[in-house]
Amino acid sequence: MFYGGRLLSNLSFDFEWFNREVIPLLKLNSNAFVIIDRDGKSINEKINDTKSRIANEIGEGHSWITKGREIENYLSDKTVADWLLDKHRYESNFVNDKNTKLEDNIISSNEKIKLKYNLSKTIFSSEIVDYIKSDSIDILDLRENLLNLISKINKWNE
Repeated sequence: MFYGGRLLSNLSFDFEWFNREVIPLLKLNSNAFVIIDRDGKSINEKINDTKSRIANEIGEGHSWITKGREIENYLSDKTVADWLLDKHRYESNFVNDKNTKLEDNIISSNEKIKLKYNLSKTIFSSEIVDYIKSDSIDILDLRENLLNLISKINKWNE
């Protein structure tokens, strides 16, 4: 199940919450893993109550709250710079500040860039994936969390 933004507050992994008008996700599939954008303006900012609740309900090792502001902050500088140049003909000095939205990082990398990433995330992300290389996953805690997620999926599929 994919979710976005405030929808998370209507979800739960706690069976005791059935009568509280939230969606009990473990009824959809008991093999669950949740990836949550941190959304804070700094890595030290407190995670909001909904995100903490979800992480606690699903249990240790079954959730990942991003170290960057959003999942897009795991994209390497080279990945995004190559995509901007190849697909959109924008040269840039792209730096993916981990506490800033990707769209803001893109715009600040070249004053001529007019892309509105947030309005076309699906289209742009399907383009960007072609520029991700295997050596692009050593950013923040990306490798560690991907290996954990892959391990969970493999265990579920035994």
